Amino acid sequence: MIRKVMIGIMVLATACGTSADPSPTSATPPSTTTPTAPPSSSGSSVVPRPTMPPTASRTLDMSRFTGRTCESLTPPQVATLGLGDLERLDATERCHWSRGETTFDVDLLPDKNTLLRPYQEANDLNRAAVFEPFEIRGFPAVKRQMFPNDNHTSDCNVSVALGPDRGIYVAGFSQSPGVDWCAKSVAAAEFVIQNLGG
Repeated sequence: MIRKVMIGIMVLATACGTSADPSPTSATPPSTTTPTAPPSSSGSSVVPRPTMPPTASRTLDMSRFTGRTCESLTPPQVATLGLGDLERLDATERCHWSRGETTFDVDLLPDKNTLLRPYQEANDLNRAAVFEPFEIRGFPAVKRQMFPNDNHTSDCNVSVALGPDRGIYVAGFSQSPGVDWCAKSVAAAEFVIQNLGG
């Protein structure tokens, strides 16, 4: 039990940072992600990951959902993500779904560069065993996992910059292996950006 609690705390600590893979439906936005290959290794040397985040080429107005983060996802989108049966908690900047040890968070942060900390921690393999920069709808993003090969835990978090000083953070975590939280987190981020007009 202590291990489970500590793992949950570690995942939440990466924030300020699903079990079907979201499949294309009428509620699913067209995919515009462009993954970048993770760093490779040659022999015993590992290529250092970048520590300076890219800058968004445009700024997206986030005021539409200020103080109403849960409204940034429509009910059909929530159902597509497989969150409909989870308990929802609506906070000012965070919408939180949970059931037992399964959690899913969407944070709208209109005054925070959400890529800054992930890039600062890029070479800390305890926080980012997986570190994959990519784009969502033209906005720079990064996908991270702490436990990619854990037989008892699955996790993923996605940070997206929607301007130089704003962004979104999405994270999924459970004690059940085999859940593709990265697919769910990317889909949720894309839904939110679409709903913001991006």
